[in-house]
Amino acid sequence: MKLQGAVARRIPLYLTCLERFKQEGFNIVTSRQIAEVLGLSPQSVRKDFSLIGTCGSLGFGYQIDELIACLKDGTRIRDAIRIAVVGVGPMARYIVNQTLTHSRCLRIVARFGFKPRVAREKETRLDIIALEEIPSIIQERQVRLIVVEDKSMAHLVFLELGKMENPPSMIVIGSGSGLEAPIGVKVQYLDLVGEMERSAIIAGAAEPNPCNRFSSPCNP
Repeated sequence: MKLQGAVARRIPLYLTCLERFKQEGFNIVTSRQIAEVLGLSPQSVRKDFSLIGTCGSLGFGYQIDELIACLKDGTRIRDAIRIAVVGVGPMARYIVNQTLTHSRCLRIVARFGFKPRVAREKETRLDIIALEEIPSIIQERQVRLIVVEDKSMAHLVFLELGKMENPPSMIVIGSGSGLEAPIGVKVQYLDLVGEMERSAIIAGAAEPNPCNRFSSPCNP
């Protein structure tokens, strides 16, 4: 959820107003009541609240305690970890959609690919930016973490991050074999196949094999 600057600046005013209504014994408040106190239009108040993710009931209003909790939760967006996703394949789309839908502490602010293009996914509205623009975009949008959907793209990202004085951290989907990160770049490799094997053992679907990749080498 991305709040515009004006909406974010009004949140403290809304909270002060709601606390005042609460102190006066109100449990429910309408957009018109809030608008009259703050000098806004009821339509603007309802639009702000809908952007934050809460809607009142027509002719009924808002539960004050629920609205206060929602507004306070909305302010955490400014403290979210800004991330960029590299790739346009199924894994990248899955990462973007799952992050937008379920994460409360991660905020995707950029996507990169081999060629720039206008966003096709209506729900994300994030255009694909060319890889060579990584250094400038990362700095401009204050990205702290880059997620690369495939290790085949990782070395290209490494080349761009090597141009930066303070590069962000990285997560690469796949094993780290054959890759060497630039000095100063912290990288974590997420081996999905390995994780599935570990999960299968933990879940009891497979017996630990003394000759598998997680154990010491054994002689045939």
